[in-house]
Amino acid sequence: MATIPDDVWQRITNIAALLAAGDLDSLEATGETGRCRKDDLKRRIAEYGRTLVALPAEARAVAEAFDRPGGELLVDVPLWTAEEGRSDLTLQVVGVGSDGGAWTVVLHDLLVP
Repeated sequence: MATIPDDVWQRITNIAALLAAGDLDSLEATGETGRCRKDDLKRRIAEYGRTLVALPAEARAVAEAFDRPGGELLVDVPLWTAEEGRSDLTLQVVGVGSDGGAWTVVLHDLLVP
């Protein structure tokens, strides 16, 4: 497994916080929705039927990161809900590093069981 750089993790926690707040407009405005459409994300969260909360500190320890071709990093992070704690929902993001060291992070998928 790959290591998750701190700046990538910060962006992941921000994406998760915006999802938890239901602020999909802000998430879309950042450009971090990636290939995911706002309406699809809203529907998937509603169908799951639980209340998303911000990621706790322990989320980083259970996140899984994988190197991909082209300098990409695929990260799977379980999400937390108020009702169940760690949930079956998985936030999947892709980070792309640049020569200057800055990362672009976008939502790749919200995996719902």
